[in-house]
Amino acid sequence: MGTELERNEYKKCKGNSTKLHKIINKLNPDYQKLALFTQAITSVDTRLPPLVVWDHDLLFRHWRKISRYLHWAGEPLETVESQDWIDQGIALVEAAAMYIWENNKAGYPGIMMPEQMQPEIRGIWERFRVDKVDLDAVKRIAGIALPILRDRLKY
Repeated sequence: MGTELERNEYKKCKGNSTKLHKIINKLNPDYQKLALFTQAITSVDTRLPPLVVWDHDLLFRHWRKISRYLHWAGEPLETVESQDWIDQGIALVEAAAMYIWENNKAGYPGIMMPEQMQPEIRGIWERFRVDKVDLDAVKRIAGIALPILRDRLKY
């Protein structure tokens, strides 16, 4: 968790979204779960801004579909001179842009790295990570721990 992508690994997958997606998932297999956990933890503290969880799988699907229009090849009558082809491309770009726009309006990106969590929060994370508690339980436990953490952290 929290591993950085090495430059030589990045170069191997540069220009290939499938390889990049695999490397990101290998480096951080629990990202989606950690993002949902972070969102749940921060949602109980009204002093914190709302967080959004980005669906990286969806973003990569958009990337793959749109790249067909960025790197097109073929008969002009079936591509750049085809109104259907153009309309489909516009619809794909609009769908991706709307997802990004809505997430940007809904809150802020953010994630808590387990090695930097307070012990109480880290304990909840470890239980959530292995499916011993669900998000509702995470919120209840975090709500109980919040006054203790505020006192300790002086905020």
